[in-house]
Amino acid sequence: MRVPYLKQGIKVKKERLEYIKNTCGGSTGLYSGALFWLMASIISLFCSKYISTSFYIFGGAILVPVLSTSLLKFKKKKKAAGEYLHLTIISNMIFVALYPIAYVMQNKLPEYIPMVVALINAAHLLVFMWIHLEFLYCILVGVYFSLSIVFIFIFQQYMFNYMGFALCIVNLVFAVIIDKSSQKVSQIYQEE
Repeated sequence: MRVPYLKQGIKVKKERLEYIKNTCGGSTGLYSGALFWLMASIISLFCSKYISTSFYIFGGAILVPVLSTSLLKFKKKKKAAGEYLHLTIISNMIFVALYPIAYVMQNKLPEYIPMVVALINAAHLLVFMWIHLEFLYCILVGVYFSLSIVFIFIFQQYMFNYMGFALCIVNLVFAVIIDKSSQKVSQIYQEE
């Protein structure tokens, strides 16, 4: 989906268009994120709160990059390189910068960890909107924020165990749409 406040027919560097195609618009990260949210919810149902919160905090940082890279290799995409890869890596540093907040929450209010991790992830996904020129990431951030609000104020007692299931479904839906959209990026933006 074209970013609505960029002019129609905007010219984009060939390198950027190739990066978007070769990374499937970042959709492999969303597929991996869906698996993370599913695993986190299952772990929260069967393990202690400490183990569950530890997985929420550290599991995604380990699991998502490894799975994303594996999915790209499985799809036989060319290895992405260049300045946009570096921007993607820098956007992942948002996790590192904000994890101290999650660590404090783990000790003080562990039931809020899924919401904290979701909002940290949302900040990271907002950067992806600019990297991949995909407005659906902005909409996805709004969905993350809305789900966080709903679980905080309406379904608070279910947040720790079930918010991940909801985010898993959301990630899967957006991953499929963004994956298909990334293949049409040359039709949306003109090559410079």
